[in-house]
Amino acid sequence: MAGVMAMSSQALAVDYIVTTELDSSAVDGEISLREAIAAASTNVAVGDAPAGALEGDTITFGAGVATITLASPLPAITDDLSISGTVTVDGDGGAILSVSSPSAVGVVIEGLTLTGGSAASGSALSVGAGTIVTLNSATVTGNVGTGGGATQGGAVENLGALTIVDTLFSNNAATTMAGSGGAIIHGGTTLSISGGSFTGNSAARAGGAIEIFGGA
Repeated sequence: MAGVMAMSSQALAVDYIVTTELDSSAVDGEISLREAIAAASTNVAVGDAPAGALEGDTITFGAGVATITLASPLPAITDDLSISGTVTVDGDGGAILSVSSPSAVGVVIEGLTLTGGSAASGSALSVGAGTIVTLNSATVTGNVGTGGGATQGGAVENLGALTIVDTLFSNNAATTMAGSGGAIIHGGTTLSISGGSFTGNSAARAGGAIEIFGGA
């Protein structure tokens, strides 16, 4: 199946449709999640994904795309972007998603299951300083933070402004002696949580579910 995209009428935003479960940037007629994120963030064509627009780009998933197992962490999201779909993204022992630029002030991640992540901190999702991110109706499960510092944690690290809505956090862990915040470690501007649940998360030092070391 060939790669598919459409141009939105609003500010010429690009609506990427991921058509393969392969984690590749090869020119093969398919658009991977890796290609779509890189193209949307850099506004330069990557593999089969066309260049993104300055604002309003979206990523959804085509029929048959259910589980994407990563070969390496996905490219950092550095621009506003919406990713939505009932798809599992498996870190396979590496980090999964990161948002790292102050230009990324309208990032929405909706419906995804993020699992199998491992990193010093924020193995499923790392939210950088100055960014604004919404995590909505997602499942974050089975991720591990391996960092040795008390400000390093498990599944989600927030150093920006993060809103979490109706999201399930389960069986995430900060495993080292000083590890904190098995599900979430927060030292950013704001953290807002509504709905959802926390089950079976753990940390070796403090904050089995959530550890706050700064921000509001």
